[in-house]
Amino acid sequence: MLKLQQHALRTETTTQGPCMDGLTLATTLAQIAWDKKGEDLVILDLRERHSLIDYFVIVTARNARHGKVIGEDALARIKQLAPGTPRHLETADDWILGDFTDVVLHVFTEEARVFYDLEHLWADAPRVAWSPSEAGPESAESA
Repeated sequence: MLKLQQHALRTETTTQGPCMDGLTLATTLAQIAWDKKGEDLVILDLRERHSLIDYFVIVTARNARHGKVIGEDALARIKQLAPGTPRHLETADDWILGDFTDVVLHVFTEEARVFYDLEHLWADAPRVAWSPSEAGPESAESA
């Protein structure tokens, strides 16, 4: 059984600056993960299934270090692109969780993704059609 052990915790909140709507934030996080070579990206629409979270962005990292890079970059890029969006990042050996209020970013190692199987747990949630942009996440904000 995999064990989630918290190694680091970063929370950054601000009320200054623009925020992104949930879908834009979810696709921007997916693009950031894609740009960092994240694999098997899935965006789940939870708006009709969860009262607090609109979207899950789920991505596989090659290893724990790769996952941490994806999570830290997501935190930094959202701070830059939408400074009014609250951000919280927890890191463990096999799972990085980024809480961006309406959107939760899950970065798993392959083993952890299979073990926790969020896609099965939320199988009734529709998947959001998404494809990566060569222009990067800035283009998602202006779309």
